[in-house]
Amino acid sequence: MIKAHKIRLHPTSEQVNYFARAAGTARFTFKWALAEWQRQYEAGGKPNAKALKKQFNAIRKEQFPWTYEVTKCAVEGAFMDVAAAFKNFFEGQQAGLSQIQEQETLTAVFLSGLAAPS
Repeated sequence: MIKAHKIRLHPTSEQVNYFARAAGTARFTFKWALAEWQRQYEAGGKPNAKALKKQFNAIRKEQFPWTYEVTKCAVEGAFMDVAAAFKNFFEGQQAGLSQIQEQETLTAVFLSGLAAPS
């Protein structure tokens, strides 16, 4: 049995802005990781989340400094999500490779173990 707690938030406008930036950063990182995973896989490599995260962190400060404005969990979670998507695909639990959803269809954001933004 899977148990969950749903909590309705009533964020301030500053918090809404922060959550939107965190979700956008997670989305950007997921897209980057997905494209890089597919590129490496098509080149005959065996990509993994840890190696992709290390590769992203090597270029992050120079190419994507704005990703430091939000929690590190937004970035880290994207690599775990891409790895899980490919694992599910190769184990036959998913019909096709991961696709990028249209932004309008995304309504939920998952953040774990975070303190309120300052």
